[in-house]
Amino acid sequence: MSSTHDEIECPRCGAIADREQDNRSGEVNVHCPRCNWDGSNNDTIDLNNIQFICPDCGEDALDENIINANVQRRIENISENYGNCDFDQNPEIYDGDVTHYSCSSCGYEIKDKKGNLIQDYDDLIEWLLGNCEQE
Repeated sequence: MSSTHDEIECPRCGAIADREQDNRSGEVNVHCPRCNWDGSNNDTIDLNNIQFICPDCGEDALDENIINANVQRRIENISENYGNCDFDQNPEIYDGDVTHYSCSSCGYEIKDKKGNLIQDYDDLIEWLLGNCEQE
């Protein structure tokens, strides 16, 4: 069987996809290792709105867990009684190291295929595209 192999840009996620064409039949097979696109349609994924759906509980809230960070919170109100403070709900976070990503609801930890906690944003995107259905 004579075939041609090349690489194309995946229209769904922008990664490099493998393309193989049978030169006799003209049949084309495509596979993107990042989002599993198979060439069946040209729908694109909005990379500005990637969805997380927890495989354990089905919820859609994702936490980024950080250590060694500097956090700055604005004090809204200081009470004379016992030194209680009310803080702004949106603290500024500087520096720090991501330890992992997890489901906000059940704590499911995002891991790579080797079972290691994902700590890199690009690896998280790849996991989300490969494991969560995107609209």
